Amino acid sequence: MNKATKIGLLSSLASLAVCGVGAGTLFFRNSSAVVEERTAARKIGIPLTLAEIGLVPIPDDQNAGVLYRRIAVFLSENDRRVKALKALSHQKPANPFKLRSADEFQKDADDSLPGLKPMFDMLGELRSRPKCDFGSDWINFQPGSFNEFTTLKAIVKDLCARADFEDRQGDPQKALQSMTTAYRVAVDSGTPPNLIAMFVEVACRSIANKELQSLVSRHASDLAFLNKSEDLLNANRRLPDMRWHLRGEIVFNLKSIHELTGLPRTQTVSEDSMSTSERAPSKLETSFVRSKAFQDAIEAKLLSTWRETWTHFPKDSQDWDGFSRALKLTSATVMHDSSTTNSILRELFPTYDGAPDVIGRLQAHDRSLKASIELLKLRIQNGKLPVVLPSSLGVDRLDPFDGNPLRYMRRGSGFLLYSIGADRMDDGGHVRASGDREGAGVDEVVEFK
Repeated sequence: MNKATKIGLLSSLASLAVCGVGAGTLFFRNSSAVVEERTAARKIGIPLTLAEIGLVPIPDDQNAGVLYRRIAVFLSENDRRVKALKALSHQKPANPFKLRSADEFQKDADDSLPGLKPMFDMLGELRSRPKCDFGSDWINFQPGSFNEFTTLKAIVKDLCARADFEDRQGDPQKALQSMTTAYRVAVDSGTPPNLIAMFVEVACRSIANKELQSLVSRHASDLAFLNKSEDLLNANRRLPDMRWHLRGEIVFNLKSIHELTGLPRTQTVSEDSMSTSERAPSKLETSFVRSKAFQDAIEAKLLSTWRETWTHFPKDSQDWDGFSRALKLTSATVMHDSSTTNSILRELFPTYDGAPDVIGRLQAHDRSLKASIELLKLRIQNGKLPVVLPSSLGVDRLDPFDGNPLRYMRRGSGFLLYSIGADRMDDGGHVRASGDREGAGVDEVVEFK
């Protein structure tokens, strides 16, 4: 949810509050209560400002974030050149019904790689830039800023495409070097303390895992390659820190509350649904939302809820399931609170309580791929696959969503391995087809022939 959406949401909810109850009922908490909430929040480690999050500035010559901004400019310019070429090609008659084969798509991908050489050359500078810092872009959300890190996802995809090409050209070691860079970029994308960054990191690492799985599948009988792939996976398995990302979300919540400047125009649909009309907010409504009393009341409610939630968080910052339980508990409480000052929280917390499961899916991917590599190594050593997952895998044999062993089925000389996924239901290893948003549930599946 970006800044404009959140602030628009807050404004709309404020409008409902004004229309639904008298202004006096909103001010049952005075400014002294807000001061008390702020003091109590800081006491247990909840930050209220950007400075309190604990971001340490990184010198430009050591900062990968500076490099990624340069690449973002290059990709933007490159994209414009690609669009120009497409526009020229569209001037010629074309058959819109021609179906392109997988080989044609592959050729297009391969042909695009030379044009990305300047980007790949720039990525070579990562060796001398051990840290990453995107500054305050993640909270300012200014047009053109690096706020949603879509560039990083594009970089990871391009690196995976290059790794695939290098492997098909007979250089698997070079392919693994490209994958090493892909994982580095993926981890860097999760640096900022907000949920968008966390989601992007998980998405990038999932893309890298999928490509590594493809490489492993091609070299399933090469023990040396499997060992190197396993080392690469093990070096990039630290999960995102949920507490870190929520700290930033709280600061963003507070910033959004105090940036409320008025109410949006209200649109009304006629009874026959044939016409609409708009009503501008009254001066009373606008001044009400801008008032310190209103904003303090919302802030006090927000902080008291976060304080209660914070006490239920696990000590281990990577215990995503513990964070999930705590946030779901708060969400259930929030959804049963019909008070006006709670209206905003009723919109925010359902978003938060599902976020940790995204990390769970990443952990399921990591464990499944790790277990698969071990199974392939055992097949090389023993000439066959084990009947059950070996206990030597330790926690990597367990499904993070229910604590039971990952579901393992031998199929001929190969196997299928899966986690039940975030819905916590065993769907028999079902994988939803691309674009299919309905039907049976899905599991997190890996398969090797």
